[in-house]
Amino acid sequence: MISKALALVGMMGAGKSTVAKAIAIEAGCPWYDLDAEIEETVGQDVASIFQTQGEAAFRQYEAAALQRLLTTRRPPFVVATGGGTPLLEDNRRLLRSACWVAWLDAPAEVLFERAWSPTRPLTQGGWPTFEALARERRQLYESVAHGQFTVAHVSPTEVAHQIVAWWKSVGREGDIDGT
Repeated sequence: MISKALALVGMMGAGKSTVAKAIAIEAGCPWYDLDAEIEETVGQDVASIFQTQGEAAFRQYEAAALQRLLTTRRPPFVVATGGGTPLLEDNRRLLRSACWVAWLDAPAEVLFERAWSPTRPLTQGGWPTFEALARERRQLYESVAHGQFTVAHVSPTEVAHQIVAWWKSVGREGDIDGT
Protein backbone atom coordinates (compact mmCIF):
# COMPACT_ATOMS: atom_id res chain seq x y z
CA MET A 1 0.00 0.00 0.00
CA ILE A 2 1.30 3.43 -0.93
CA SER A 3 1.20 5.67 2.10
CA LYS A 4 2.65 8.88 0.64
CA ALA A 5 1.64 11.10 -2.22
CA LEU A 6 3.88 11.45 -5.26
CA ALA A 7 5.16 14.91 -6.20
CA LEU A 8 6.77 15.71 -9.53
CA VAL A 9 9.39 18.45 -9.59
CA GLY A 10 11.48 19.88 -12.40
CA MET A 11 11.89 22.85 -14.68
CA MET A 12 9.07 24.16 -16.79
CA GLY A 13 8.96 22.09 -19.95
CA ALA A 14 9.79 18.83 -18.16
CA GLY A 15 6.21 17.63 -18.65
CA LYS A 16 5.16 17.48 -15.00
CA SER A 17 1.44 17.94 -15.68
CA THR A 18 1.40 15.55 -18.65
CA VAL A 19 3.33 12.87 -16.77
CA ALA A 20 1.23 13.37 -13.61
CA LYS A 21 -1.94 12.68 -15.57
CA ALA A 22 -0.40 9.55 -17.14
CA ILE A 23 0.76 8.33 -13.71
CA ALA A 24 -2.69 8.89 -12.25
CA ILE A 25 -4.28 6.86 -15.05
CA GLU A 26 -1.81 3.99 -14.65
CA ALA A 27 -1.89 4.01 -10.84
CA GLY A 28 -5.66 4.57 -10.61
CA CYS A 29 -5.45 7.62 -8.35
CA PRO A 30 -6.27 11.32 -8.59
CA TRP A 31 -3.78 13.96 -9.68
CA TYR A 32 -3.56 17.68 -9.01
CA ASP A 33 -1.79 20.47 -10.84
CA LEU A 34 -0.45 23.01 -8.34
CA ASP A 35 -0.71 25.89 -10.82
CA ALA A 36 -4.37 25.02 -11.47
CA GLU A 37 -5.02 24.91 -7.72
CA ILE A 38 -3.51 28.41 -7.40
CA GLU A 39 -5.48 29.76 -10.35
CA GLU A 40 -8.73 28.42 -8.88
CA THR A 41 -8.03 29.93 -5.46
CA VAL A 42 -6.77 33.32 -6.66
CA GLY A 43 -9.10 33.68 -9.63
CA GLN A 44 -6.27 34.63 -12.01
CA ASP A 45 -4.01 32.64 -14.28
CA VAL A 46 -0.34 32.27 -13.39
CA ALA A 47 0.85 34.81 -15.98
CA SER A 48 -1.61 37.42 -14.65
CA ILE A 49 -0.51 36.82 -11.06
CA PHE A 50 3.14 37.33 -12.05
CA GLN A 51 2.20 40.44 -14.04
CA THR A 52 -0.07 42.13 -11.50
CA GLN A 53 1.31 40.92 -8.16
CA GLY A 54 4.85 39.75 -8.89
CA GLU A 55 6.75 36.53 -8.35
CA ALA A 56 6.98 36.91 -4.55
CA ALA A 57 3.18 36.99 -4.22
CA PHE A 58 2.88 34.02 -6.55
CA ARG A 59 5.36 32.01 -4.44
CA GLN A 60 3.27 32.71 -1.34
CA TYR A 61 0.11 31.50 -3.10
CA GLU A 62 2.07 28.45 -4.25
CA ALA A 63 3.28 27.63 -0.72
CA ALA A 64 -0.26 27.94 0.67
CA ALA A 65 -1.71 25.76 -2.11
CA LEU A 66 0.97 23.10 -1.57
CA GLN A 67 0.36 23.06 2.18
CA ARG A 68 -3.41 22.83 1.69
CA LEU A 69 -3.14 20.08 -0.91
CA LEU A 70 -0.71 17.91 1.07
CA THR A 71 -2.59 18.25 4.35
CA THR A 72 -6.17 17.85 3.14
CA ARG A 73 -5.92 15.06 0.56
CA ARG A 74 -5.44 11.41 1.43
CA PRO A 75 -2.72 9.47 -0.46
CA PRO A 76 -2.23 7.99 -2.89
CA PHE A 77 -2.38 10.92 -5.29
CA VAL A 78 -0.02 12.72 -7.65
CA VAL A 79 0.80 16.43 -7.63
CA ALA A 80 2.50 18.27 -10.47
CA THR A 81 4.36 21.13 -8.80
CA GLY A 82 5.43 24.35 -10.44
CA GLY A 83 9.02 24.68 -11.62
CA GLY A 84 9.77 27.07 -8.76
CA THR A 85 7.96 25.25 -5.98
CA PRO A 86 11.22 24.01 -4.39
CA LEU A 87 12.59 27.57 -4.16
CA LEU A 88 11.19 27.99 -0.64
CA GLU A 89 12.83 25.90 2.07
CA ASP A 90 9.46 25.23 3.74
CA ASN A 91 8.16 23.79 0.45
CA ARG A 92 11.22 21.54 0.13
CA ARG A 93 10.82 20.31 3.71
CA LEU A 94 7.09 19.63 3.21
CA LEU A 95 7.64 17.85 -0.10
CA ARG A 96 10.40 15.61 1.32
CA SER A 97 8.35 14.64 4.36
CA ALA A 98 4.86 14.28 2.87
CA CYS A 99 5.68 12.85 -0.56
CA TRP A 100 7.87 10.66 -2.64
CA VAL A 101 9.47 13.27 -4.89
CA ALA A 102 10.35 12.40 -8.49
CA TRP A 103 12.52 14.86 -10.41
CA LEU A 104 11.78 15.04 -14.14
CA ASP A 105 15.12 16.00 -15.65
CA ALA A 106 16.30 16.92 -19.15
CA PRO A 107 19.00 19.12 -20.70
CA ALA A 108 18.18 22.83 -20.47
CA GLU A 109 18.04 23.11 -24.27
CA VAL A 110 15.27 20.51 -24.45
CA LEU A 111 13.36 22.16 -21.61
CA PHE A 112 13.60 25.64 -23.17
CA GLU A 113 12.39 24.36 -26.53
CA ARG A 114 9.38 22.74 -24.84
CA ALA A 115 8.64 25.59 -22.42
CA TRP A 116 9.03 28.79 -24.40
CA SER A 117 5.79 30.67 -24.74
CA PRO A 118 4.80 34.32 -24.71
CA THR A 119 2.48 33.50 -21.79
CA ARG A 120 5.18 31.92 -19.61
CA PRO A 121 6.74 34.74 -17.58
CA LEU A 122 10.03 33.01 -16.85
CA THR A 123 10.83 32.31 -20.51
CA GLN A 124 10.60 35.95 -21.54
CA GLY A 125 14.30 36.60 -20.89
CA GLY A 126 15.20 34.17 -23.65
CA TRP A 127 17.74 31.35 -23.67
CA PRO A 128 20.53 32.92 -21.52
CA THR A 129 18.11 33.72 -18.70
CA PHE A 130 16.45 30.31 -18.92
CA GLU A 131 19.80 28.50 -18.92
CA ALA A 132 20.93 30.39 -15.80
CA LEU A 133 17.62 29.63 -14.10
CA ALA A 134 17.92 25.93 -14.97
CA ARG A 135 21.47 25.85 -13.59
CA GLU A 136 20.38 27.55 -10.33
CA ARG A 137 17.38 25.29 -9.81
CA ARG A 138 19.17 22.04 -10.59
CA GLN A 139 20.64 21.80 -7.09
CA LEU A 140 17.23 22.46 -5.52
CA TYR A 141 15.63 19.64 -7.50
CA GLU A 142 18.51 17.38 -6.57
CA SER A 143 18.15 18.22 -2.88
CA VAL A 144 14.40 17.58 -2.71
CA ALA A 145 14.08 14.54 -4.98
CA HIS A 146 14.01 10.94 -3.84
CA GLY A 147 14.33 9.78 -7.47
CA GLN A 148 15.50 11.31 -10.76
CA PHE A 149 13.98 10.44 -14.14
CA THR A 150 15.23 11.52 -17.55
CA VAL A 151 12.43 12.87 -19.73
CA ALA A 152 14.37 13.90 -22.84
CA HIS A 153 13.57 11.67 -25.81
CA VAL A 154 11.27 9.46 -23.69
CA SER A 155 7.50 9.51 -24.07
CA PRO A 156 5.42 10.79 -21.15
CA THR A 157 3.75 7.37 -20.99
CA GLU A 158 7.10 5.59 -20.60
CA VAL A 159 8.28 8.09 -17.97
CA ALA A 160 4.98 7.57 -16.13
CA HIS A 161 5.43 3.80 -16.27
CA GLN A 162 8.95 4.06 -14.81
CA ILE A 163 7.78 6.37 -12.04
CA VAL A 164 4.76 4.24 -11.13
CA ALA A 165 7.01 1.17 -10.78
CA TRP A 166 9.42 3.18 -8.62
CA TRP A 167 6.60 4.73 -6.53
CA LYS A 168 5.08 1.32 -5.83
CA SER A 169 8.51 0.00 -4.88
CA VAL A 170 9.39 2.82 -2.47
CA GLY A 171 5.85 2.88 -1.13
CA ARG A 172 6.28 -0.72 0.04
CA GLU A 173 9.91 -0.62 1.13
CA GLY A 174 9.95 2.60 3.14
CA ASP A 175 12.49 5.38 2.81
CA ILE A 176 15.11 4.80 0.14
CA ASP A 177 17.49 7.10 -1.62
CA GLY A 178 16.09 6.41 -5.11
CA THR A 179 18.76 8.39 -6.94
